[in-house]
Amino acid sequence: MNARPPLTLLPLAAIAAAAWLLAAGPAEQQAPDEPSWPQAPARAHMPQPARLPAEPQAPGRQRTLPSSSTPTKVDRLPAEVPTPAVGAEGYGPQILRAIETGDARQAFEAAQQIDACRASNEQQLDALYQARAASPRLDVQRLIELMQAEMRRCQTLTPDLAAQQTALARRAMRGGVPGAAAMYSQLTNARPPAEDRSQLASQLQADAQDGDAAAVQQIATQAEPLQLPPDTAAVYQASYERLRRAAVFPERDGRDMAPQAPSPAPGQYVDGERVGRIVERVLMRQQMPPPRR
Repeated sequence: MNARPPLTLLPLAAIAAAAWLLAAGPAEQQAPDEPSWPQAPARAHMPQPARLPAEPQAPGRQRTLPSSSTPTKVDRLPAEVPTPAVGAEGYGPQILRAIETGDARQAFEAAQQIDACRASNEQQLDALYQARAASPRLDVQRLIELMQAEMRRCQTLTPDLAAQQTALARRAMRGGVPGAAAMYSQLTNARPPAEDRSQLASQLQADAQDGDAAAVQQIATQAEPLQLPPDTAAVYQASYERLRRAAVFPERDGRDMAPQAPSPAPGQYVDGERVGRIVERVLMRQQMPPPRR
Protein backbone atom coordinates (compact mmCIF):
# COMPACT_ATOMS: atom_id res chain seq x y z
CA MET A 1 0.00 0.00 0.00
CA ASN A 2 1.35 3.40 -0.91
CA ALA A 3 2.06 5.73 1.97
CA ARG A 4 -0.26 8.73 1.99
CA PRO A 5 -0.17 11.85 4.12
CA PRO A 6 -2.74 11.77 6.93
CA LEU A 7 -6.03 13.55 6.43
CA THR A 8 -5.52 16.92 8.10
CA LEU A 9 -8.50 18.21 10.05
CA LEU A 10 -8.96 21.97 10.15
CA PRO A 11 -9.36 23.08 13.78
CA LEU A 12 -12.86 24.45 13.24
CA ALA A 13 -13.24 24.83 16.99
CA ALA A 14 -10.74 27.67 16.83
CA ILE A 15 -12.73 29.42 14.10
CA ALA A 16 -15.98 28.85 15.99
CA ALA A 17 -14.47 30.21 19.20
CA ALA A 18 -13.25 33.27 17.35
CA ALA A 19 -16.70 33.75 15.84
CA TRP A 20 -18.49 33.68 19.18
CA LEU A 21 -15.83 35.89 20.77
CA LEU A 22 -16.12 38.49 18.04
CA ALA A 23 -19.91 38.43 17.96
CA ALA A 24 -20.39 40.49 21.14
CA GLY A 25 -23.50 42.44 20.31
CA PRO A 26 -27.17 41.81 19.46
CA ALA A 27 -28.35 38.29 20.14
CA GLU A 28 -30.52 38.13 17.05
CA GLN A 29 -28.98 37.64 13.61
CA GLN A 30 -30.37 37.37 10.14
CA ALA A 31 -29.73 34.03 8.42
CA PRO A 32 -29.94 32.79 4.85
CA ASP A 33 -33.10 30.89 4.05
CA GLU A 34 -31.29 27.69 3.09
CA PRO A 35 -28.86 26.04 5.56
CA SER A 36 -25.65 24.63 4.13
CA TRP A 37 -25.85 21.39 6.12
CA PRO A 38 -29.42 20.51 7.18
CA GLN A 39 -29.81 17.91 9.92
CA ALA A 40 -29.44 14.45 8.43
CA PRO A 41 -32.26 11.97 9.15
CA ALA A 42 -29.58 9.44 10.16
CA ARG A 43 -25.92 9.83 10.93
CA ALA A 44 -24.91 7.42 8.17
CA HIS A 45 -26.48 9.50 5.40
CA MET A 46 -25.24 12.99 4.73
CA PRO A 47 -27.49 15.43 2.84
CA GLN A 48 -26.46 17.08 -0.38
CA PRO A 49 -24.53 20.27 0.41
CA ALA A 50 -26.23 23.49 -0.55
CA ARG A 51 -24.66 26.67 -1.82
CA LEU A 52 -22.42 28.79 0.35
CA PRO A 53 -24.40 31.35 2.30
CA ALA A 54 -24.07 34.93 1.15
CA GLU A 55 -23.63 37.76 3.59
CA PRO A 56 -26.87 38.45 5.49
CA GLN A 57 -29.20 40.54 3.34
CA ALA A 58 -32.96 40.23 3.10
CA PRO A 59 -35.02 39.38 6.19
CA GLY A 60 -35.34 35.65 6.73
CA ARG A 61 -35.49 33.30 9.67
CA GLN A 62 -34.24 34.75 12.93
CA ARG A 63 -31.41 32.84 14.57
CA THR A 64 -30.40 33.27 18.16
CA LEU A 65 -26.67 33.47 18.61
CA PRO A 66 -25.05 32.63 21.94
CA SER A 67 -24.50 35.84 23.84
CA SER A 68 -23.26 36.89 27.24
CA SER A 69 -24.96 39.30 29.61
CA THR A 70 -21.60 41.07 29.82
CA PRO A 71 -20.17 41.14 26.27
CA THR A 72 -16.41 41.00 26.00
CA LYS A 73 -14.68 43.89 24.26
CA VAL A 74 -12.45 42.54 21.50
CA ASP A 75 -9.62 44.67 20.15
CA ARG A 76 -7.69 42.06 18.17
CA LEU A 77 -8.14 38.72 16.50
CA PRO A 78 -7.16 35.41 18.09
CA ALA A 79 -4.05 33.58 16.91
CA GLU A 80 -4.02 32.61 13.24
CA VAL A 81 -5.85 29.40 12.40
CA PRO A 82 -3.74 27.09 10.21
CA THR A 83 -5.07 26.12 6.81
CA PRO A 84 -5.34 22.34 6.28
CA ALA A 85 -3.10 20.65 3.74
CA VAL A 86 -6.00 19.96 1.41
CA GLY A 87 -6.05 21.22 -2.16
CA ALA A 88 -8.90 22.29 -4.38
CA GLU A 89 -10.02 18.66 -4.59
CA GLY A 90 -11.52 19.02 -1.11
CA TYR A 91 -12.19 16.25 1.37
CA GLY A 92 -14.13 13.90 -0.90
CA PRO A 93 -11.16 12.34 -2.74
CA GLN A 94 -9.15 12.06 0.49
CA ILE A 95 -11.98 10.24 2.20
CA LEU A 96 -12.35 7.96 -0.83
CA ARG A 97 -8.66 7.08 -0.56
CA ALA A 98 -9.09 6.33 3.14
CA ILE A 99 -11.99 4.02 2.29
CA GLU A 100 -10.08 2.19 -0.43
CA THR A 101 -6.51 1.99 0.89
CA GLY A 102 -6.30 3.74 4.25
CA ASP A 103 -5.10 2.18 7.48
CA ALA A 104 -7.06 2.24 10.75
CA ARG A 105 -5.93 5.72 11.77
CA GLN A 106 -6.67 7.21 8.35
CA ALA A 107 -10.10 5.56 8.50
CA PHE A 108 -10.79 7.29 11.84
CA GLU A 109 -9.60 10.66 10.53
CA ALA A 110 -11.94 10.26 7.55
CA ALA A 111 -14.87 9.38 9.83
CA GLN A 112 -14.10 12.44 11.96
CA GLN A 113 -13.96 14.65 8.89
CA ILE A 114 -17.39 13.45 7.81
CA ASP A 115 -18.69 14.52 11.22
CA ALA A 116 -16.96 17.90 10.93
CA CYS A 117 -18.51 18.53 7.51
CA ARG A 118 -21.96 17.61 8.79
CA ALA A 119 -21.74 20.27 11.50
CA SER A 120 -23.31 23.49 10.32
CA ASN A 121 -20.74 26.26 9.95
CA GLU A 122 -23.34 28.76 8.82
CA GLN A 123 -24.01 30.13 12.30
CA GLN A 124 -20.32 30.76 12.94
CA LEU A 125 -20.03 32.45 9.56
CA ASP A 126 -22.98 34.68 10.42
CA ALA A 127 -21.26 35.62 13.68
CA LEU A 128 -18.18 36.69 11.77
CA TYR A 129 -20.27 38.84 9.43
CA GLN A 130 -21.92 40.39 12.47
CA ALA A 131 -18.59 41.12 14.11
CA ARG A 132 -17.26 42.76 10.94
CA ALA A 133 -20.35 44.97 10.69
CA ALA A 134 -20.28 45.91 14.39
CA SER A 135 -16.53 46.68 14.55
CA PRO A 136 -15.13 47.70 11.16
CA ARG A 137 -11.66 48.13 12.63
CA LEU A 138 -11.52 44.40 13.38
CA ASP A 139 -10.02 42.48 10.48
CA VAL A 140 -12.11 39.29 10.45
CA GLN A 141 -11.88 38.76 6.72
CA ARG A 142 -9.24 36.05 7.09
CA LEU A 143 -11.48 34.01 9.39
CA ILE A 144 -14.43 34.48 7.02
CA GLU A 145 -12.31 33.22 4.12
CA LEU A 146 -11.16 30.20 6.14
CA MET A 147 -14.73 29.26 7.01
CA GLN A 148 -15.91 29.68 3.41
CA ALA A 149 -12.99 27.61 2.13
CA GLU A 150 -13.76 24.85 4.63
CA MET A 151 -17.37 24.74 3.51
CA ARG A 152 -16.25 24.45 -0.13
CA ARG A 153 -13.94 21.56 0.77
CA CYS A 154 -16.85 19.82 2.46
CA GLN A 155 -19.01 20.20 -0.64
CA THR A 156 -16.87 17.58 -2.39
CA LEU A 157 -18.31 14.92 -0.07
CA THR A 158 -21.09 12.90 -1.65
CA PRO A 159 -23.85 11.08 0.24
CA ASP A 160 -22.32 7.76 -0.85
CA LEU A 161 -19.00 8.69 0.74
CA ALA A 162 -20.65 9.97 3.91
CA ALA A 163 -22.62 6.73 4.19
CA GLN A 164 -19.30 4.92 4.74
CA GLN A 165 -18.76 6.62 8.11
CA THR A 166 -19.89 3.61 10.16
CA ALA A 167 -17.64 1.25 8.18
CA LEU A 168 -14.72 3.65 8.64
CA ALA A 169 -15.34 3.90 12.38
CA ARG A 170 -15.57 0.11 12.59
CA ARG A 171 -12.24 -0.32 10.83
CA ALA A 172 -10.64 2.19 13.19
CA MET A 173 -12.15 0.53 16.27
CA ARG A 174 -10.99 -2.92 15.17
CA GLY A 175 -7.54 -1.40 14.65
CA GLY A 176 -7.50 -0.11 18.23
CA VAL A 177 -7.39 3.60 17.36
CA PRO A 178 -8.13 5.63 20.53
CA GLY A 179 -11.49 7.38 20.34
CA ALA A 180 -12.87 5.24 17.52
CA ALA A 181 -14.87 2.95 19.81
CA ALA A 182 -17.06 5.80 21.10
CA MET A 183 -17.85 6.93 17.56
CA TYR A 184 -18.63 3.38 16.40
CA SER A 185 -20.82 2.80 19.44
CA GLN A 186 -22.74 6.01 18.79
CA LEU A 187 -23.19 5.28 15.09
CA THR A 188 -24.56 1.79 15.83
CA ASN A 189 -26.52 2.77 18.97
CA ALA A 190 -24.20 0.38 20.83
CA ARG A 191 -25.69 -2.51 18.82
CA PRO A 192 -22.91 -3.55 16.45
CA PRO A 193 -22.76 -6.93 14.71
CA ALA A 194 -22.31 -9.73 17.21
CA GLU A 195 -18.69 -10.29 16.17
CA ASP A 196 -17.82 -6.72 17.20
CA ARG A 197 -19.64 -6.53 20.54
CA SER A 198 -16.90 -7.89 22.76
CA GLN A 199 -14.14 -5.80 21.21
CA LEU A 200 -16.30 -2.68 21.28
CA ALA A 201 -17.03 -3.09 25.00
CA SER A 202 -13.38 -3.73 25.87
CA GLN A 203 -12.11 -0.88 23.67
CA LEU A 204 -14.62 1.54 25.19
CA GLN A 205 -13.42 0.64 28.68
CA ALA A 206 -9.77 1.02 27.69
CA ASP A 207 -10.45 4.46 26.21
CA ALA A 208 -12.55 5.51 29.21
CA GLN A 209 -9.79 4.56 31.61
CA ASP A 210 -7.45 6.65 29.49
CA GLY A 211 -9.65 9.70 30.00
CA ASP A 212 -11.97 9.61 26.96
CA ALA A 213 -15.17 11.33 28.13
CA ALA A 214 -17.16 10.13 25.10
CA ALA A 215 -16.30 6.52 25.94
CA VAL A 216 -17.47 7.00 29.54
CA GLN A 217 -20.74 8.45 28.22
CA GLN A 218 -21.31 5.54 25.84
CA ILE A 219 -20.68 2.90 28.51
CA ALA A 220 -22.84 4.65 31.09
CA THR A 221 -25.83 5.23 28.80
CA GLN A 222 -25.54 2.05 26.71
CA ALA A 223 -24.51 -0.54 29.30
CA GLU A 224 -27.51 -2.77 28.54
CA PRO A 225 -27.01 -3.18 24.77
CA LEU A 226 -23.26 -3.53 25.38
CA GLN A 227 -24.15 -6.42 27.73
CA LEU A 228 -21.84 -5.24 30.52
CA PRO A 229 -21.90 -6.86 33.98
CA PRO A 230 -23.93 -4.85 36.53
CA ASP A 231 -20.90 -3.98 38.69
CA THR A 232 -18.97 -2.67 35.67
CA ALA A 233 -21.97 -0.67 34.47
CA ALA A 234 -22.40 0.84 37.95
CA VAL A 235 -18.82 2.12 37.96
CA TYR A 236 -19.24 3.98 34.67
CA GLN A 237 -22.69 5.26 35.54
CA ALA A 238 -21.35 6.74 38.77
CA SER A 239 -18.34 8.18 36.91
CA TYR A 240 -20.59 9.71 34.29
CA GLU A 241 -22.83 11.31 36.90
CA ARG A 242 -19.84 12.92 38.60
CA LEU A 243 -18.56 14.21 35.25
CA ARG A 244 -21.96 15.67 34.44
CA ARG A 245 -21.92 17.55 37.75
CA ALA A 246 -18.41 18.75 36.90
CA ALA A 247 -19.79 20.25 33.63
CA VAL A 248 -17.66 18.06 31.37
CA PHE A 249 -20.59 17.60 28.99
CA PRO A 250 -22.07 20.53 27.05
CA GLU A 251 -24.97 22.69 28.10
CA ARG A 252 -27.31 24.71 25.93
CA ASP A 253 -29.26 27.69 27.23
CA GLY A 254 -28.24 26.71 30.74
CA ARG A 255 -29.66 23.19 30.38
CA ASP A 256 -27.63 20.01 30.66
CA MET A 257 -27.85 18.36 27.22
CA ALA A 258 -26.06 15.13 28.21
CA PRO A 259 -28.23 12.00 28.07
CA GLN A 260 -29.25 10.47 31.37
CA ALA A 261 -27.68 7.24 32.57
CA PRO A 262 -29.56 4.81 34.81
CA SER A 263 -28.60 5.00 38.46
CA PRO A 264 -27.00 1.97 40.11
CA ALA A 265 -29.62 -0.26 41.71
CA PRO A 266 -30.18 0.21 45.46
CA GLY A 267 -27.57 -1.77 47.32
CA GLN A 268 -25.45 -2.14 44.16
CA TYR A 269 -21.75 -2.18 45.01
CA VAL A 270 -19.80 0.60 43.31
CA ASP A 271 -16.01 0.62 43.35
CA GLY A 272 -15.41 4.20 44.52
CA GLU A 273 -11.66 4.11 43.93
CA ARG A 274 -12.15 3.02 40.34
CA VAL A 275 -14.75 5.76 39.84
CA GLY A 276 -12.31 8.32 41.23
CA ARG A 277 -9.53 7.23 38.88
CA ILE A 278 -11.77 7.42 35.82
CA VAL A 279 -13.09 10.86 36.76
CA GLU A 280 -9.62 12.26 37.49
CA ARG A 281 -8.23 11.02 34.18
CA VAL A 282 -11.11 12.52 32.21
CA LEU A 283 -10.77 15.86 34.01
CA MET A 284 -7.00 15.84 33.48
CA ARG A 285 -7.48 15.21 29.77
CA GLN A 286 -10.08 17.98 29.63
CA GLN A 287 -7.65 20.25 31.51
CA MET A 288 -10.20 20.81 34.25
CA PRO A 289 -9.53 20.96 38.01
CA PRO A 290 -9.78 17.69 39.97
CA PRO A 291 -13.05 17.00 41.79
CA ARG A 292 -13.44 18.11 45.38
CA ARG A 293 -13.11 15.38 47.94
